[in-house]
Amino acid sequence: MDDYSIAMKGGADFIDRSSTLVLFFVVLLWTGQCQHGTTILSDFYVPAPYRLLGYGDDWRWRMERVYDTAWLELHYTMRFWNQDKSAKIEDYRIMYVGKGGNRKDVSWRIEEAERRWQADSGLLYMGEYYPMEWVTDSQGQSVCLFRLLLLRQSTMIEYAEPAAKFAWELLPETDSVGGYLCQKAETEYKGRNYEAWFCPEIPIDAGPYKFRGLPGLILKVEDKAGDYSWTFIDGAIQNLNEPMIERDYIRRKASRSKARRLIQGIFEKPFPYAVSMGAKY
Repeated sequence: MDDYSIAMKGGADFIDRSSTLVLFFVVLLWTGQCQHGTTILSDFYVPAPYRLLGYGDDWRWRMERVYDTAWLELHYTMRFWNQDKSAKIEDYRIMYVGKGGNRKDVSWRIEEAERRWQADSGLLYMGEYYPMEWVTDSQGQSVCLFRLLLLRQSTMIEYAEPAAKFAWELLPETDSVGGYLCQKAETEYKGRNYEAWFCPEIPIDAGPYKFRGLPGLILKVEDKAGDYSWTFIDGAIQNLNEPMIERDYIRRKASRSKARRLIQGIFEKPFPYAVSMGAKY
């Protein structure tokens, strides 16, 4: 199963079930039943990097390190089906390309959440977004970070794996994407067949999600089943000289298979998850 399907059967369940989780936490807070605690439910427990609302400043990140300098920022629209495939959900993704070869793909809602935390302006629910963030380093390692943004807590589950390798077939077709002349390429990855459009005039080995390995910047990718697509937003290329920062969040590190089980458990069993985060009743 591909990584975009790892979270709640393709990602749609995240949108539907997170609303239930938000309501559950709000009810606990409103009734005064949610207290900070250290209850641990065996292997299900996922540590929270921030305390619940009203428990001081310990929710802030403890420290941070600069791991690269971003020289390029690109914006993409990611589209995927909701749970019953009645409508497409959109997430606004940001990709940073570092001078040292690191790449980061993250939802703008997660970036906004960090700004709110830093400004101490609070956080409840950030709306519809895809909860996965990817950082691929220059050594061929890819790290996935799952984030569930609720209140001033943000459950984080991390797993690492070798960076994806793609066997691309270059095709003669061309098309315009975001005002750039692009060439078509196709590949298969984890059971899905993808077609991509890359721009030879921009000789950067990068693209949304994990996609890379083409002789030009990848501006559009979609799977042939129509379940997922990433499309470059016209004009959304910015030259930067900004640090790429890793904050010392408290996170649960696991293998990919275990991370999948933990993530599914959060949404299938929201009540024990809430208790494991410190809620008491």
